[in-house]
Amino acid sequence: MTIMWVGVNILKAIAIFCWTSFAIFSLMGIYANLVYKSKHSQKKAKNVEFVLVSIANKSVKVSLFESLDNLIRLFDGEYTIHILINEGAELKGEIKEKIASHKNTDIIEVPSTYNQNLVGKGRAISYFINKIDAKREQNWFIFLDDDNLILDDKFLYEIPYYEEKGYVASNPILVPRKGKSTFTYLADWIRYFDDLMIFRFFTGVLKKPLIGLHGELLIAKGQFLKDSKSYEIRSLTEDFVFASKVVKYRQLSWQSETKVSIKSPNSIWDFFKQRSRWYQGISGYVGKTNSKMKIFVIWRLILWNLGWLSGWLVFPLWILYFNFPIWLSLFFWLGAGYFWASYIYGSYKSKKYWGVFLIPLYSIAENVAIFVSRNHKNFEVIDKN
Repeated sequence: MTIMWVGVNILKAIAIFCWTSFAIFSLMGIYANLVYKSKHSQKKAKNVEFVLVSIANKSVKVSLFESLDNLIRLFDGEYTIHILINEGAELKGEIKEKIASHKNTDIIEVPSTYNQNLVGKGRAISYFINKIDAKREQNWFIFLDDDNLILDDKFLYEIPYYEEKGYVASNPILVPRKGKSTFTYLADWIRYFDDLMIFRFFTGVLKKPLIGLHGELLIAKGQFLKDSKSYEIRSLTEDFVFASKVVKYRQLSWQSETKVSIKSPNSIWDFFKQRSRWYQGISGYVGKTNSKMKIFVIWRLILWNLGWLSGWLVFPLWILYFNFPIWLSLFFWLGAGYFWASYIYGSYKSKKYWGVFLIPLYSIAENVAIFVSRNHKNFEVIDKN
């Protein structure tokens, strides 16, 4: 009985910590939605360049050309579009043929000999930044993954306003679109809710990306890209390193009203690989961030590790043994409601209402990625076709 008592109390302590944390983050998000709205000017920014980064091989061909078509349709003739690929990339010829009639669109190849210490997307962007000359440092660079579809141009009206105020970085609101897996599509709606809530609080309200930035439609001022040298650092999550530099140098960020469609992983295994890369990259670099960023990122990493213990698995103990006061249970439901709302909304958007019954599995899938990360130390590109 003593062992059981100790075990139940340990689980109770974990549940209290996790659900209190989730509730606090939910309150931050509710506050952000009440007080934050991005500002904009009457005229669009002209000093903008788009950079579509891709490994440009057959595993991303469909999404790459879908994204390129989206960019050309929206911005061709008005803005420069760069397609950033590795030297000798498999799809180089097809890309070249695609953009042949578009004068403001070009291909930039990263030499195979360039800085072998860097990896993946970060290495490519590092090469690109080093090619930015003094005349272009006042430009804004819009970095995109090869599955991103920009859904509106509101960010172009925001840039002049925030440029005048001295801001250096921004992120959009991410909206999932379905790949081959319904499960990963439903699971990805937590990213949409995170943007509406917790990322809006830090990136928008506090103007400090204390929990990181997305690589999708990462908006950055050229001069800060050059001066911060964040892409000279080896990392699996180069966007997180960049965010840490924004915080370190006390620069300002805003959350754009623009929405960007992102393609969900095509399989659960790709979902694991994607999440494991995030976990590996963030946990590997967080120790080098400043004290405020450490607090919030480590807090979220702990929740990532413990979240499944505080959820459905412990719920029977919550009811039978924990005996929480009603007011405390209601407070905890602020955190629970955040996750339930995101997955229920995802089920509604997909018209797969049975997805609601899988809600306990989504948190487990996020946790499994942590264990997968131990065996995947390198940058891996998931199948996006």
